[in-house]
Amino acid sequence: MLLNVQFAAENPTPVAFLAAAEKALLDALQTGEIGMPMMNAQARILNANFDPQLSTEDAFVAAAIRAYREGTKGNVQLLEPIMKVTVTTPSNFLGNITGDLMKRRGQIESQDMSSTGDMSEVVAIVPLSELFTYANEVRSLSQGRAAMSMEPHSYQPAPDEVLRQLLGE
Repeated sequence: MLLNVQFAAENPTPVAFLAAAEKALLDALQTGEIGMPMMNAQARILNANFDPQLSTEDAFVAAAIRAYREGTKGNVQLLEPIMKVTVTTPSNFLGNITGDLMKRRGQIESQDMSSTGDMSEVVAIVPLSELFTYANEVRSLSQGRAAMSMEPHSYQPAPDEVLRQLLGE
């Protein structure tokens, strides 16, 4: 998303006014619509109209914030961090592990059995918000015999229910 703020230029605008408006835009991008930073977004002030009698620094800040809100209205999507989770478990607990991963909105990418057939490795892509108690849960599901690791994978659009939960609705 690219947000360009345009003002008509007739009188030279004081640098301090433009700096205040630019800071307001950068702050808005860092705060985002729901208090989280915006990603893949930039904002530029292309032009400004300065009236020596009416213009104030606060007016430039207000104009920049208004332009930000108009530019992002209906054009913002909440992204959630997605983790790549790898679980190594005895094969007889494989069903418990895969079922629990799917319950956590996980997508199983692969399942491999060792050559002896007694251990299995499951690789899944799971939202981070679903993994806060997972280390304890995976031990419980496998009687303490499974091991897990996770690493950042990507960001994906969050479901509407996650946004409602975040907003307390």
